[in-house]
Amino acid sequence: MIITRLLEKWFNLEPVVCQSCENLKIQLDSITAENRRLLEFIMHPPEATENRPAPEPIVQRKNIPWRVRQQMLEAEDREKARLMKEKTEELEKEILGVENAS
Repeated sequence: MIITRLLEKWFNLEPVVCQSCENLKIQLDSITAENRRLLEFIMHPPEATENRPAPEPIVQRKNIPWRVRQQMLEAEDREKARLMKEKTEELEKEILGVENAS
């Protein structure tokens, strides 16, 4: 092996390599470069910037039991009904106030 390399170097000979070996060598070089980049990233992570938004918390439970969901929906409906009642009372006062002023 060493003798072959010396002869190739002395006589400027190209080593005989098949196409599949060349493809494998290219793939090995790209994987090695990627591994070096990943290792560099792990060993020296980039500085955290202030502009980066905070990560969202991970929600452990996505399925809400029906009883809890039902209570939430009922509470929302009660709040909507209360707001609608207040709005209609304001409109009635406004309309009655306009009629009484005439």
